Amino acid sequence: MSKIKRVPAEEFAEHAAEYLEGHDVVTVEKDGEVIGRYIPTPNGRNGKVSSTRLPTGRSDDDLDWSKTRPESRASIEALRQTLQAIYDETGMTEEEFASYFDTTKPFPFDDDDAS
Repeated sequence: MSKIKRVPAEEFAEHAAEYLEGHDVVTVEKDGEVIGRYIPTPNGRNGKVSSTRLPTGRSDDDLDWSKTRPESRASIEALRQTLQAIYDETGMTEEEFASYFDTTKPFPFDDDDAS
């Protein structure tokens, strides 16, 4: 899961290659003021698809992220990674997982849980 690191500009400059290869969001500060942020973007090297299909058939790559705060983007990416881990561990599809949140359907349970 990604986390947000706060580093002085001098440290970021000295260790830029390490930060750019990492998975953490980096807030760069100079004299105690935020002067920039680095937000890594998944590039598919791990073999997983990084974009999410939206109900409209568009992907999140089509969205305008310019007005989204970097902290929010980091939270969204952390959620995306958590969901992907759930899909990988359970073998569930996104649609199967989403069906658990459909309040018009009874919640599935194990036979051992039935009373």
